[in-house]
Amino acid sequence: MRKKQDQPYFLLILILVIATTVRIMGFSFPHSLTFDEGVHIHLGSQLTKSLHSYHTKEIDETFLKGGRKLPDYFKKPLFKHPPLYSYFISVGYRATHPSSLIQQCKVAVCVSILSGILLILLTFFLGRLIYNSKVAFVASLLMVIDPIHWLCSQRIWMETTLVLFMWLALFYILKAIKITPSDAKIRKSQMNFYLAGIFTGLALLTKSTAFFIYPITFSFILLANRNLFKNIHLWVGLLISLIFLLPWALWNLTVYGKRFLIESLVVHNFIESLDLRDLLLLIGGGFFLLLYLLFLHQRVTKIFSGIRFTRIIFPLLLIGGLSFIFLRPYLLKGLGNMLNLRYLPPVGGDPGFFINEPSFFYLRRVLEISPFYLFSFSGFLFLLKPTQEDLLLIMAAFLILLVSSLWGNYQCRYILSVVPPLLILAAKSINWIWEKVKNIVNHKLRLTASISFLMMIVFVLIKTLMIDLFFAFFIQPCYF
Repeated sequence: MRKKQDQPYFLLILILVIATTVRIMGFSFPHSLTFDEGVHIHLGSQLTKSLHSYHTKEIDETFLKGGRKLPDYFKKPLFKHPPLYSYFISVGYRATHPSSLIQQCKVAVCVSILSGILLILLTFFLGRLIYNSKVAFVASLLMVIDPIHWLCSQRIWMETTLVLFMWLALFYILKAIKITPSDAKIRKSQMNFYLAGIFTGLALLTKSTAFFIYPITFSFILLANRNLFKNIHLWVGLLISLIFLLPWALWNLTVYGKRFLIESLVVHNFIESLDLRDLLLLIGGGFFLLLYLLFLHQRVTKIFSGIRFTRIIFPLLLIGGLSFIFLRPYLLKGLGNMLNLRYLPPVGGDPGFFINEPSFFYLRRVLEISPFYLFSFSGFLFLLKPTQEDLLLIMAAFLILLVSSLWGNYQCRYILSVVPPLLILAAKSINWIWEKVKNIVNHKLRLTASISFLMMIVFVLIKTLMIDLFFAFFIQPCYF
């Protein structure tokens, strides 16, 4: 019995070893560095000399001599992103003393590779916490071969480290939510809030987009157990996260003075990134979502709990809404590309490569990159008869996709944070379909359905691995 229980963990260790090996091999192939990678290597090297030397003035001067003008924030006395990722790189440099650029690259990428492997492991525990071990194992396997995660985890980019800390924070929030007041392990709930605060703070020190954690956390609690707002330990956890951010805020205050908040908005192009319509839509949508969750959710649930609504009206609304989105010509073309084994999505190194794409870019792009995301979006149909876990997972994915799509500046590394919840949904969909197939009474029909489903999985797997070989394993593109 114990051997059977240990088997998933043995397989998990095996796929983690495989994931580590292929990422190290992939990075070892000759390839050019992206501009951002060069910046992180430079900052990591600077921080080995002085913990307060965190700027890119030398890069700006070098490019200016070569006739290329960089954005104004490269001239600033403090780099625009928090320094934790570059500090991790500098720790590696202090430990290994690399003497060449190649050695510096090999040391620096270890931060991303390690973060990526830990994110695969976290996806397993997250899937097990939300659903079960079967779903967790499939989700972790999908993470290993996911092109977005694969490429990000073998590039010297901060996104993998950022997403690791983000989902560690949300993992402990979910653990706290699942422990009820009657549970004998209530003290663990308190510690989960503190751990969530610590990892939120680490995420904020990696990149400012970690503020995603706060609306997702509050939405989780509003949907699952709003009594937790009365729990002092939740607010202590929040305070802990802000304390972690305090040194970076004080550093900015020292450099920029009272204008540092305005300076941050300008440096990050926050005002320019959203036009007035998108900004009003984002603020208005967030306000009404908060209003709904606070005052209307329980009433609406009671009013529409009747058989007619739950069995007829809501399914029609849900299917109609998904059809309205996914039957648009832009997305239908993406579905066609997904089914074409010979189709390879366009990638490039130009920062404006996807500048003219519409707001549905990410929905189409993930389908073209891996057909497993079709199972993810199919998982939205679990809303027809949702569990609390389905609601939390789908809401997290929806919020991240919505804000990222409105934000623009399309790059798939910017939606790495949505990959874990979407692939957990995909894993649940795959397991759900397989269970339904196994329960078919008619033997011939069950055999036909089993073969058909397995052939579909094989096709999806081959298509995903082809994309992996095209631009993940050999790490060709920057903008994808």
